[in-house]
Amino acid sequence: RSDPDRTATLVARLGVEAERLARLLHDLLDLRRLEERGPLERVPVDVAELVRRAMADLLPRAEALGITVEVEAPDHAVVAGVPGDLEVIVKNLISNALQYNRPGGSVEVSIEPRRGLQVLTVRDSGIGIPQQELSRIFERFYRVDTTRSRETGGTGLGLSIVRHAVERHGGSIRVDSLLGEGTTFTVTLPVAPPR
Repeated sequence: RSDPDRTATLVARLGVEAERLARLLHDLLDLRRLEERGPLERVPVDVAELVRRAMADLLPRAEALGITVEVEAPDHAVVAGVPGDLEVIVKNLISNALQYNRPGGSVEVSIEPRRGLQVLTVRDSGIGIPQQELSRIFERFYRVDTTRSRETGGTGLGLSIVRHAVERHGGSIRVDSLLGEGTTFTVTLPVAPPR
């Protein structure tokens, strides 16, 4: 005898798992592509515009969580790069800043030009990362808070993808964090491609 309620629950769970697998596959393909060491097809990319677009996409989520978001960026912040890769960097960092935050918390995103560089900073007032974990957060499948990642459908590949994308562009990424007080990611991207 079939139980309609149980069937509906199973179908819903299958849907969630299928979405998670699709995200995982997508992230693995991104990572594989970023690890290939071919020449980059660079074009002028406005990082400030990418930030504004990402913020517009993620604003409903921020509002639902009661998180205030602030952007401080020039009208334009152009670097020579791969649009999709730079978008992945921006979206992942802002998304994480919301995901690992607290209700009523804040996210500040800024872009500052510095001698041939664009410096992107994403700061949150969230749960923070223990000092002993900081060196591991860019590893594949590494998660600081497994429960929260599982609830929000994270794959554990986001920061690994971000690091690869930043390094492929000749840039660098740094993280500073205090447990219970928040985390700051600082991404430095050269404006012009390395010679």
